[in-house]
Amino acid sequence: MKRGLLILSLILSLALFPSLFRAEGNSEKPNNGLLVITSASQQGEIEKTILEALDQFKKGNIHESVALLAEAMMMIKSGEKLSIDQLFLCKEINGYRDYVKREGNTIKSSEPFLLYIEPAGYQIRREGSEYKIWVSEDASIVNEKGKVIFQRNNWVEYNKGFVSPVIPFYITNRVTDIPPGKYTFKFTIKDNYKKTFLEQSYEFVVE
Repeated sequence: MKRGLLILSLILSLALFPSLFRAEGNSEKPNNGLLVITSASQQGEIEKTILEALDQFKKGNIHESVALLAEAMMMIKSGEKLSIDQLFLCKEINGYRDYVKREGNTIKSSEPFLLYIEPAGYQIRREGSEYKIWVSEDASIVNEKGKVIFQRNNWVEYNKGFVSPVIPFYITNRVTDIPPGKYTFKFTIKDNYKKTFLEQSYEFVVE
């Protein structure tokens, strides 16, 4: 039994090897996740799905086992509180968790403000054979005098479906031509399925 669970854990790791998706906000002008199982029935459904995955694994049906494990993970992740898992000012962003971070929060006026945002706890909804997320972002930049120099509502809008229920993704925010000064980048991440949002800010300096 222990050996079966160990192998099943390995299968789960493979199942969660991410399909990587990006949402990007680009302008050429200026929580820790808390698991909240909402009901005993939802928790029971998760346990049932994991046990079905184990049963399929014992029967040698690896593909079915992996699919069921991914389904269970979808239900668990969707029960988390909406949060920001990673937030970094970067020199470059190449992909999911593939970036070159800046040391400190200062950029030159000739350089773009480039922010990597990785949300967590967003709802993954099953619709037929697809698994969908619908996340959007509002953003603004305010100078030290409180003047808004940049503002976009629904700057990022990500509403897509995939065949896999495991959908980690990241957001790239890029703004250029910001004059020297001290600024606060304010953003709101909205989970349009859960109808929840979170607000966060990042202070930076342009020299």
